[in-house]
Amino acid sequence: MRSRYRIFEKRQAHFITGTIVAWLPIFTTAPRCDILVRALEYCRAQKDLQIHGWVILDNHFHSLPRRGGPSPPRPIFPGCWPI
Repeated sequence: MRSRYRIFEKRQAHFITGTIVAWLPIFTTAPRCDILVRALEYCRAQKDLQIHGWVILDNHFHSLPRRGGPSPPRPIFPGCWPI
């Protein structure tokens, strides 16, 4: 996945939106939302990511993550640009 946006302030929180292909409403049941919540919890625990807030809607989600420590740049979520 490519993005035209670049992140210059690597230690600041950023507003990230994850969308679903064709805007399909997949986050309509609790088990499906739990998969995303577990992924966020994993990133918080294993990738030293601070998540200031997040919201899950039917066909996309928003989050406010910030890299916690002095780790090298790497993707937050598979297929996403690193911060």
